[in-house]
Amino acid sequence: MTAEAAAAAIGADDADGAVELLERGRGLLFHEALGIRGGRVELRAVDAGLAAELDRIDRELAEADAYTQVRKFTIEVERRTGSGEVVASSTRDWDPRPVWLARTRQLAAERDRVVERIRRLPGFGHFLRPPSMPLLRQRLAGMPVVVVTTHGDRGDALLVPPDPDRPVRPVRLPDLRAVTVQRSVTRWYAAVAESTDPAVPFDRRAAAQEELHRILAWLWGAVAGPVLDLLAPVDDPPPRIWWCPVGALARLPLHAAGHHREPGGRRTVLDRAVSSWTPTLTSLAHAAADRPPRPAAATAAVVGVPTARDLPALSQVRAEVEQVAGLMPGSTVLTGTEVAADAVADALREHPIAHFACHGEADAGVAAMLTSGLRLGAGGTLSPHLVGSYQLERAELAFLSACGSAETHPRFTDEPLHLAAAFQLAGFRGVIGTTWRTPDSARIAASFYAGLTNDGTRPPDTAAAARVLADTVRAVRDEFPATPTRWAGHLHVGLNRPL
Repeated sequence: MTAEAAAAAIGADDADGAVELLERGRGLLFHEALGIRGGRVELRAVDAGLAAELDRIDRELAEADAYTQVRKFTIEVERRTGSGEVVASSTRDWDPRPVWLARTRQLAAERDRVVERIRRLPGFGHFLRPPSMPLLRQRLAGMPVVVVTTHGDRGDALLVPPDPDRPVRPVRLPDLRAVTVQRSVTRWYAAVAESTDPAVPFDRRAAAQEELHRILAWLWGAVAGPVLDLLAPVDDPPPRIWWCPVGALARLPLHAAGHHREPGGRRTVLDRAVSSWTPTLTSLAHAAADRPPRPAAATAAVVGVPTARDLPALSQVRAEVEQVAGLMPGSTVLTGTEVAADAVADALREHPIAHFACHGEADAGVAAMLTSGLRLGAGGTLSPHLVGSYQLERAELAFLSACGSAETHPRFTDEPLHLAAAFQLAGFRGVIGTTWRTPDSARIAASFYAGLTNDGTRPPDTAAAARVLADTVRAVRDEFPATPTRWAGHLHVGLNRPL
């Protein structure tokens, strides 16, 4: 519905209105969570009791809402003798949804009443309300954003200029259609799966890499090329650009679009721009917002867990952790077959940078915020829900060297449910994540921090995170141009400032 409304606005020559419609209709839960983070400190200073009451309701509401997404399951109980013989057993079905649906409605009504009380406080009349578009544009001054949307046979890029006084510029994309995007997503993930499976014969894996190249070339011709011809002329220095794709297009790597085996790099995003992603304009404005200065050493929480239940061991984790920590003296290192979530939380509160080298697990179901996450071995899973509940005052940059940490949910494409978004909710301005498993994660991480610290001779320049990542990925691309799975999966989300 949102994309349809935006298409109608574009057709009526109202590109600014189209951007506003897309902003109001997407990332609703994410925006509300950002609003809570943004107003929490001020609310505590004015009315600590109301702030605590809202915190309690939100915690209980998150738990209740999670249970409403759980399907009925069967509980089996057995009684055994000391020798292991079964002497009695029972089985019953349990469906938690009826009870928790009622609880969710009760908590939602209670929350509405508390929010209304907060809005009656002086200066809190707009608490949890989305910012107006003029205010949002002011907060995004200096940051060009490319919103890309499709509906039916219509495809458009909406260029939000860095000057907030200039109107949004629409660019018609005649080769971009909704059905083509959906087919390309299906082809892309099938090819990634085939090309990264060691059990697949080499010739089929090579054919799958060729399929990925075809889709990257199509993305260039249909989207990135027409946009960069306007924003990033070939002979100019690569500009910073934030991609904001709508719907299924968010599952394709716009940051890696192009013809990568052509000499000269004139038709690739990697060579023409320094790319970041943002799920919405509101989330980027939140990342760019000024914060009270907090003294913080330029150190990192470095977490490495090479094993996780039935998943294969990650042989490069130990070396990755040692290399990353060695470039930032004073960092906290948590590694082994079991890392406690509480210890991770304490380290995240202490350091402005976080690096995770471990297995990532994505869940395509509706309970993804609870069931997916970073695997901490026997220590459990660091889920998006858990990470998003942290309130980190020093957080700046997170690098999630785990498969699928920035992968858009296949069903809820307009609601950021991945770990990269959760780390933004926790307070990190910028996050580096991946969209699939890559064998070069350890190499890319080590090269990234080497570039960020000038080989360990200076504190990390977090403001350069997007540029350094682009340089690092481009170097891997130049070495392995025929293999997109080695370099197209890493992306930067948000915006980073200097420490």
